[in-house]
Amino acid sequence: MALLLNGEIETLTGLLDILQREYSALKTNDLAAIEDAITHKQQQLAQVQACEKRRHALLQAAGFSLDKQGMSNYLRNAAHAPSVQPWQLLLKLSSQCQKQNQINGGLVDISRRHAQHVVAILRGQTPEPDLYGPAGETRSAGTTQTLATA
Repeated sequence: MALLLNGEIETLTGLLDILQREYSALKTNDLAAIEDAITHKQQQLAQVQACEKRRHALLQAAGFSLDKQGMSNYLRNAAHAPSVQPWQLLLKLSSQCQKQNQINGGLVDISRRHAQHVVAILRGQTPEPDLYGPAGETRSAGTTQTLATA
């Protein structure tokens, strides 16, 4: 299990690095760097999932649940279990990756809304803030205006 945890820590560290590079690329609108980060992120996520699958198989074989509580129980009760520090580091890295991914997603959303705003102006629509429909979906309240006539 110690080797699995160390491998997973290494993989998550790599993912965090990729997410930070993606953030930098998003901030500077570097399309080539964004595409590169997306490709590497997908590959790294596949590795993270493979690591998690191996850890789950080991937990299941030892008779523990596959969730955080199962892992904590394994570390407390299993013979030859590694110390709790790698698991705590793994959880911390996982949380950092999740937060960075949410930040990156926020930047993507801001860029998307900005692009939609520009397109609305080019179409002669008055961009207005998005409104929410009865089911909670967003919908635009833009009205059409003619910019010029021939």
